[in-house]
Amino acid sequence: MGKLSLLVFAGSCVISKAQIYSMSEVLMPDAGTCGLTAVIKTPKPEIWEQAALRVLAGCMRTGSKTYTTRQIDLLPQIVSLPECEVGSGFVLVRLSVAKGQVAQGADILSALLTQPIIDAETVEVAVRSELEGPQNPGSAAWNPVQFTNSNIDLARVEFVWRKYFRPENTFLSAAGPFAKYEAEAAFRSALREWPEKPEKRVFGKAKLEILSNSPTSVGCWTLGSVPETRPQAVANAALASIALGIGKDTTLFRVIREGTRASYRQETMLMPAQTGWASHLGVFRTGSMVVDEIAKDRDLILADIATWTPATLARAQAVLKEGLGGTYPENPFWINERTPLGDGTAAESAFSALNIAISGQLLTLETLTKLSKQTTVEDIQKIAKNLVENGTLNLLPGN
Repeated sequence: MGKLSLLVFAGSCVISKAQIYSMSEVLMPDAGTCGLTAVIKTPKPEIWEQAALRVLAGCMRTGSKTYTTRQIDLLPQIVSLPECEVGSGFVLVRLSVAKGQVAQGADILSALLTQPIIDAETVEVAVRSELEGPQNPGSAAWNPVQFTNSNIDLARVEFVWRKYFRPENTFLSAAGPFAKYEAEAAFRSALREWPEKPEKRVFGKAKLEILSNSPTSVGCWTLGSVPETRPQAVANAALASIALGIGKDTTLFRVIREGTRASYRQETMLMPAQTGWASHLGVFRTGSMVVDEIAKDRDLILADIATWTPATLARAQAVLKEGLGGTYPENPFWINERTPLGDGTAAESAFSALNIAISGQLLTLETLTKLSKQTTVEDIQKIAKNLVENGTLNLLPGN
């Protein structure tokens, strides 16, 4: 596990970089819970490895050899059960514990990373779930991939666990009301032996299908941008996402829902990618999808973006602060197509770990909120315009 070789202080945040794994602490003295997160980088996995990682996540949701999910649920110190999600180039595991219980949380998280339940039964159940593919138009819109014949078995799942769950790929973070270095010491004490690297093997290729239709009668079209890496650019993109489509007083609601009445649901979000946070926009509706009509919708959206004012920016800044603080029901950040970042200490620990993993930078939600105050109307207009004009278009008609 190595000894600490570098300590970096940044306001209320401490990054502790060890020889073989990275650790960050976000000190939140007024919080009532502690959030703990591990991000495992999975750079450039093969297609079958992507499928196997999803199955591995399904296995990990049943718990570890030390703590099954049922056992964890009975512990009074637990605020939320462990989540395990697969994103673009990473696996994220997080949980929340009560104030003063960071050592217990670190022990549970360590066991999940190093002793997950990977056996024939859990693999079979997880494979069955993954082969079903996306079950709703939202999940299909943001990740229209279905593994139709992946041949994922116990050997493949154990292989990717041993290959990627290495200390050098691991980014740990804790957020909550604990003393400086307390969480780092808890993780240091809790971390067990990492799995041995797998022997080289040659597996047959897996097959995947890019969905050409939504799983329901509701279709959608989406746009995705190039990821933003710089902290100020991420803050600007978050505000642009809010101004575009989070809540009623937004461009998509005015133009698409109330204006053309061409959609009953609109979404914008930021999701972590290999190198930063990518902006996404989605419009959902029943009936046919015609490219010419989408082009007209994009022109209408651009025209509305041009009318944004300081009041637009002020609303976005307020929604960002309240959304990250838990007093507004939404914020623009998602872990993947299924799971929002959320709020509180669980969100803070996940956000910190993700930023260090994907960009190598320390960025907390508190810092992001402060950076958003430096954003101008022109900044958010530029990002929104670029997404609508140059974003990658994906069309998924309803059945």
